Parts: sequence; C-alpha cells; structure tokens
Amino acid sequence: MSTKDYLVTKASTQVLANALTDVEFSVGSAAIATLGKTKAGEFAGEVVELVSNKEFLSQLSNDIGEPAEAETEEQFIARAKKTMKALLKSKLK
Repeated sequence: MSTKDYLVTKASTQVLANALTDVEFSVGSAAIATLGKTKAGEFAGEVVELVSNKEFLSQLSNDIGEPAEAETEEQFIARAKKTMKALLKSKLK
C-alpha cells in the first residue's frame, strides 16, 4: 500500500486529522509568541490551508514513502510528522 493510500484510508483519516491539529496548534502557539494574536491566526490559517492542499499531501506522501518493514505505526507517524515539518519549512520560506 502506498503512503498516499495509507493516508486516505478510513483508519488513517484520524491520524492525519490529529497531525493537522498538532501542526495547527504548534504553529499557532509559536506564531502568537512572535507575531501577536491577529497575525498568528492568519498565519496558522494559511498553514492549515497549505497542509490540507492536495498537491501538498501528494508531495508529502512521496517524501514519506512506504512504511518500512519493521516500522511501527508510532515510528511511521513520527517520521511523517518530521517530514511534514521539513516540507512546511521549505514551502513557507
């Protein structure tokens, strides 16, 4: 099963939703500290829109690749989050 297929299955929809929530919270918290509430909210909204974009998700899926044979779900999620963070940094520069 490809990562893209894994991300769109019913079981992983909640995993993706949780990851998006984590990203939104992290971005919002960091942005409030540096930008203030109004600009932070706008920035967080832009990030959520970006990570919800089909092209972003497709690139993320390609960057993550297939789950490794001995990789646990927790390890896969941690690797996916790390990959998502790196991709976000590259897109938001």
